[in-house]
Amino acid sequence: MTKPTDATISYITRYNELVAQGLNFQEIMEQLVAQFGEEHRPALEKIVLALS
Repeated sequence: MTKPTDATISYITRYNELVAQGLNFQEIMEQLVAQFGEEHRPALEKIVLALS
């Protein structure tokens, strides 16, 4: 198993915060893309789908 990158850890941490706020999938994706940037959308989608 590979070690997660700092970016991946940041994505997951923020995802968990958003889930705790009761946001749905679409709202979570909007918040993550707004924070980390559109260029990170593919990686963010994979992480959100894996954790959902």
